[in-house]
Amino acid sequence: MKDKGKTKVDDPPKEKSNPTRSDKKCFKCHGYGHFQAECHNKKVMTIKEIEEIEAAPQKEESEVESSNDEETLIADPVNGKLLVVRRALHAKLKTNDDQRENIFQSRCSIKGRVCSLIIDSGSCTNVAATTLVEKLNLSTTPHPSPYKLQWLSERNQLKVSQQVLLSFSIGKNYKDEVLCDVIPMDA
Repeated sequence: MKDKGKTKVDDPPKEKSNPTRSDKKCFKCHGYGHFQAECHNKKVMTIKEIEEIEAAPQKEESEVESSNDEETLIADPVNGKLLVVRRALHAKLKTNDDQRENIFQSRCSIKGRVCSLIIDSGSCTNVAATTLVEKLNLSTTPHPSPYKLQWLSERNQLKVSQQVLLSFSIGKNYKDEVLCDVIPMDA
């Protein structure tokens, strides 16, 4: 049986092995005379994108000027390889509500005595232990708006009715005063 219409046709001989300059077409910029790998247009941009880029440095400079009115720092440029770290994937970190993770403990000096200082990032109240106030013989003042705390003791509520102004120092250079509510506690 004979194949109808499926006879092999020889290709015509190629006269040009290298395409001429006009035969080359770039699929990136649709220009003639070069291929995509040789394209000089690294990025095709619209006029709108160019306007946004030109306007961006002006915004950044005005923000920098408004935020640094008090002090201007000038640094010399650093020469070398530019190493860039970019966050490609971002997973939101889970905040740990465990109290041990949110507490910073240190030592401070009050009236020449070394005392424990606890900073709890989850707390918005400054408190001082009644034992601290009694042992250092600190003077207290009545609280302007007394309140009750229940989180310190599950059995009963603690009434906060006194305040103390603590002058403390950490190391030789840092000194501060803070107004604390006085409550009975052990830390």
